[in-house]
Amino acid sequence: MQIADLQAFTFPVSLKYTFRHASARRASAYNFIVKATSAEGQSGFGEGCPRTYVTGEDLDSCNRFLNQHRIDLLQQVHDVASLLDWTETHRSEIDLNPSAFCAIELSLLDLIGRSTSQTLEELANIHASELAVTYSAVLGDSALLVFWFLRQRYLNRDFRDFKIKLSGRQNRDYRKLRSSPITPDKEYSIRLDANNLWGNSKDAAAYLRNLPQLFWAVEEPLTPKDFRGLTELNTESNIRVILDESCTRLEDLNHVSGSSWICNLRVSKLGGLFRSIEVAKCAQEMGLDVIVGAQVGETSILSRVALALIQALHNSQIATEGAFGEHLLSFDLTKEVIQFDDTAYVKWEDFACFNQAGTGLTVHEEYLSPLVV
Repeated sequence: MQIADLQAFTFPVSLKYTFRHASARRASAYNFIVKATSAEGQSGFGEGCPRTYVTGEDLDSCNRFLNQHRIDLLQQVHDVASLLDWTETHRSEIDLNPSAFCAIELSLLDLIGRSTSQTLEELANIHASELAVTYSAVLGDSALLVFWFLRQRYLNRDFRDFKIKLSGRQNRDYRKLRSSPITPDKEYSIRLDANNLWGNSKDAAAYLRNLPQLFWAVEEPLTPKDFRGLTELNTESNIRVILDESCTRLEDLNHVSGSSWICNLRVSKLGGLFRSIEVAKCAQEMGLDVIVGAQVGETSILSRVALALIQALHNSQIATEGAFGEHLLSFDLTKEVIQFDDTAYVKWEDFACFNQAGTGLTVHEEYLSPLVV
């Protein structure tokens, strides 16, 4: 198959409510969309979610990466094997631009799948089963009344796994946890996300000790990739640490070992499906638990690919985030919207796209805005 063009777009859609955490405030999606077109006229679409506070990327840097490598990709990539060769050859560059490459890789996989009548799982040599995935409720740093309202909506939908974003204001975070009817028993699970709030392990430990001890782990409490400080916090406080911004490439796993560490696998920040599978398998071989995560504002494209990663993991992740679809987006980019149901599940059997070529998703191209070169 010959690839004729790669084009860059964004999807400027508002969110149904503003989502806040310690690193950012977001009222709209901020996505990098790539369209791959073959010489025969078929198209495939991919998505990345650049975040300056996660990988240092933004839409401009993603567009520059695509423009820099467009010609080489058109000349070198024509199937999955050549895509993997290109990925390995450019590993160090992708490490610095994972969200940009994620959108490129996914667009090419979608196109290759459609051209060869293969699903995403077949292209990645993943055995797909009729799985049902339970999703986590994610509560941002909202005002207390909004927090309580959203929490109750999740409880009404029968969610049992909760991720709560910290604000850095002790009284506010204390009230979020203390006033909650959620308890850390066999029915409910709570983890915290600090989004790099503290500069050292002592401040983080002191803050966490003064919160109601209803949580079992904390995500990214310190500056990204401060592995020494994270190790000190883990040792001093006996708190399991979830790595997100501190795990954006395979080499980051060289700094951790043992069951007290957890990797949050977000396809966009890791540079696409194949690199996410690589990190996931390495983490599991090291005895680390994994979470399959998502960026705020992802469309169904990334939700679809995350489910391919879950298939590769045989649904063994300890928590799953994402699949918000139109629960959060004013409208999705795709005709078939992948989102959790009223019981916190995404069930394979409920979506036709999983059995169709490529991602199986139909993109509303009229919703896209071209990115200027």
